[in-house]
Amino acid sequence: MVTKLLLGVRLCVTVLAAACGGGEAPATTTPSVHSTATPSGTQPAEAGAAESKAHFEAATALHETGRIEEAISEYQEAISLNREFVAAYRGRATAYRDLGQFQRAVQDYDEVIRINPQDASAYGDRGFAYIFLRQYRRAIVGYDESIRLDPQDASAYDRRGDLYHALGDYDQAIPDYDAAIRLEYQGNDAYLNRGSAYDEIGQYELAIEDYDEAIRRDPEYAFAYSNRGFTYYQLGQLERSVEDLSEAIRLNPQFANPYAIRAQAQTLLGNDREAHLDVDRAARLGIDREILEAEIEGLKNLR
Repeated sequence: MVTKLLLGVRLCVTVLAAACGGGEAPATTTPSVHSTATPSGTQPAEAGAAESKAHFEAATALHETGRIEEAISEYQEAISLNREFVAAYRGRATAYRDLGQFQRAVQDYDEVIRINPQDASAYGDRGFAYIFLRQYRRAIVGYDESIRLDPQDASAYDRRGDLYHALGDYDQAIPDYDAAIRLEYQGNDAYLNRGSAYDEIGQYELAIEDYDEAIRRDPEYAFAYSNRGFTYYQLGQLERSVEDLSEAIRLNPQFANPYAIRAQAQTLLGNDREAHLDVDRAARLGIDREILEAEIEGLKNLR
């Protein structure tokens, strides 16, 4: 039962972490009131335009202070006065997402796309909402369209790569991570997750190269140490595995997986006392003790 994590809580990858019960969704900014134009560039009719704008500004202020349900009511008032108010739909979609009402968020992104079908970010935002609905194939279609409209958006490649990764389609995930890295995606997730994809197809040396780069960029990246430690375990480099897993634990003592993997490495090294302590720690953090102990017993026969 050697297990690993991609980032945070997974085998759901970066963008999927929140949907799978850990982490937070990437932050989104409240839309600007200036995003009221229709695709042709016309402004809302004079009658009601000022009132619609006032409701939108009230919604924005409420949203920013965490009064989400009140904000939704104000967004609704703004929309009822101007059915082409893109920013109000966006704001309400974000508010629905904040409340975990992802189907409603999808419906508002549908409206944004209806008003402006060339809005690349709307397809990506709708795809992100689909992730929380476990509709991963629909999410991929959304990112496909987002990338078609804006092929320089590194984050769209990274998120689509995460989706392919979570679905086990590593041959599709790796080129998306390549593109995200080529476009200088901000953050180390693309390296971490590409490394994990390489792990899954047995390309261990390439995986280690990516984990090395992730760690070079962020020497306190616990998940990269954990994944590299897992890869060293698979290669039989047990001392290096224990070293990396210990560093992952030092950086994040509440991270369960490194304890479970280190317990197995320590067992193969003959360090039964240390392995037992790691089993206890892993179990306290949510790893199934019975399964892990059975695995440990099996490993003892391989020494």
